[in-house]
Amino acid sequence: MFIPASSRPRLPQYVEGEVLVKLKDQQPADQFVRQFGASLCECIPLHHQFKSSAKQHLLRLQLPAGMSTAEGIALMSQHQGVAYAATNDILEKTANLPKDLDQRLWGLHNSGQQGGKAGADISCANAWSQTTGSRNGPVVAVVDTGVDYQHTNLKENIWTNPQDGSHGFNAINGSHDPMDDDEHGTHCSGTIAAQGQQGVYGINWQAQVMPVKFLDSNGSGKTSDAIKGLAFAAEQGARITSNSWGGTSFNPALRDALANSPCLHIFAAGNDNSDNDAIPYYPAGYDLPNLIAVAASDRRDQRGMFSNYGAESVHLAAPGVDIYSTVPGDQYTSLDGTSMAAPHVAGAAALVATAYPEASNQQLKARLLYNVDQLPQWQGQVSSGGRLNVAAALHQDEVAPGAPLQASIQSRAGRVQLQWQCPGDDGQGGGAAAAYEVRYSDQPIVDDAGFETATAVKVERPGQPGTTQSVNVYLPLSEQPRKLYFAIKASDEVGNLSPMVTISDTVPAARFAFLDKKDASQWNLEGSWGLQNVPGRGPVWTDSPDSSYANELNTSLTSKPFALNQADARLIFEEKHLTELNYDRCSVEISRDGKRWDRLDEYTGNSAWKRREYDLSAYQGANIQFRFRLQTDNSGPRDGVFFDNIAVAS
Repeated sequence: MFIPASSRPRLPQYVEGEVLVKLKDQQPADQFVRQFGASLCECIPLHHQFKSSAKQHLLRLQLPAGMSTAEGIALMSQHQGVAYAATNDILEKTANLPKDLDQRLWGLHNSGQQGGKAGADISCANAWSQTTGSRNGPVVAVVDTGVDYQHTNLKENIWTNPQDGSHGFNAINGSHDPMDDDEHGTHCSGTIAAQGQQGVYGINWQAQVMPVKFLDSNGSGKTSDAIKGLAFAAEQGARITSNSWGGTSFNPALRDALANSPCLHIFAAGNDNSDNDAIPYYPAGYDLPNLIAVAASDRRDQRGMFSNYGAESVHLAAPGVDIYSTVPGDQYTSLDGTSMAAPHVAGAAALVATAYPEASNQQLKARLLYNVDQLPQWQGQVSSGGRLNVAAALHQDEVAPGAPLQASIQSRAGRVQLQWQCPGDDGQGGGAAAAYEVRYSDQPIVDDAGFETATAVKVERPGQPGTTQSVNVYLPLSEQPRKLYFAIKASDEVGNLSPMVTISDTVPAARFAFLDKKDASQWNLEGSWGLQNVPGRGPVWTDSPDSSYANELNTSLTSKPFALNQADARLIFEEKHLTELNYDRCSVEISRDGKRWDRLDEYTGNSAWKRREYDLSAYQGANIQFRFRLQTDNSGPRDGVFFDNIAVAS
């Protein structure tokens, strides 16, 4: 799982391990170099008239092994004989901004036009100084309503099937004519790859866009056709897919098709102004390593009022409000939606894949997510904490982080705590790494294949090198001890991974006073309380299986009485709630006699699945019951409350 990189300011790129030093008058260069264990690479005259005196030279030094550039500068700057010590920065040619770029393309270059905020764009000008795409580059499949492949601003950038000369696939009728009979797919394609006619540019001036049609002229399509379209794209060599469609239904067949595809899939997060963590929007909500979900930003870097969001399930923001692009018949128009945001990320992914053709899906995804512009308004809205920056995603870094050091583990029933010392971004030096990948399994993790199939754990962003990092891994309570194996890798901002560190421990069994077996005989069920199957979980308890709750309810899921003999017992469960905020609410309550109930907590509004824990030590020695009680008013029914992995244990 990808976690936001730190919000530190982006530093200029420089040659790691080198320092530029100017010495003060009369300071011998060779003595200074030896003092720090460095080696002299060259003396650069600061003025052509003073070639004989070291004091007018700039020294380019190679630092000793294990000393980072930052450390070298800090040490040398304190030396009384040093005028200054600096990084050997890598400089790039100036931004490549077309003179005729249409001012309506604020998402590509925003100078504050039309009430926008200067810089609230994806930094295309700087990206285009590195690459503008390639017609031999990666194929981007636009899976949508089709594409007007004859549009004069697109036709040179449309993929051609080498077998028959066709330009894509129509999954609705099985033909190879994916002509757009709406406008949606053509508009998305223009953002990815418009050639620049009439000042309308896509992110890639040269590209290979593969039109794949499965949505009809009304903008709707069948899951079976979507799967056929995605399969065609993969079979014909597409590297990236752009997908501006979805809904709220989980479909295992579609998830399976995406999971088994070799492509990197970019998906719109949806336009319901909704929290996708609480109410998933699919396919964007499938937690897959080869999928990126995109929210929509406006020209002031705010979230589009319609855009879905999600601190865990939506990855980053991209321009999606008032987006100007191509539509059929050699026309142009502006549209709103996360549908418009997703192609910005797809185009950026293609530009990065052009520059780094050997990059894996993991590395492409890391470049896009770890190099966003961190913005306060996007913290807690998307997992990366920011908006797409394609120029930053293109920067070069070939040095992987060092391996996490001094890993240790402590286990108790239901929880494992891992701890390690943070490595640097480049080896053990440099700044902080961008992220950690932590996985666990009940089988030894001995290679990358085992690592990829193990269960991922969310970890906060890494600390500075040498500091201590820890993460708590919460597990379902078990009646038996279980041996678990953990693996840790550090990642930098371009997806370079450190060597893997492994560690294992036996998690002890819990002592249960109550353990839910999903058996109705353990409970008193009021009203419509029952079990409902939830994707990825199986059966869970809910107030109204497979439907919304009714108005004016006061019903409960109540445990049968049981003896609480443990001194350190806790009520532990996972819950999700979708209720009318401040009007409908669910209480967690406990009783010694089944008559007087003490309230432990109360939930209202919307929340994604969360683990809850409550101390029951005050009830030690009593026969107790606990319950989840839903109360609703006379309007606004919602999906209700859901409970899983319920136990009282120490």
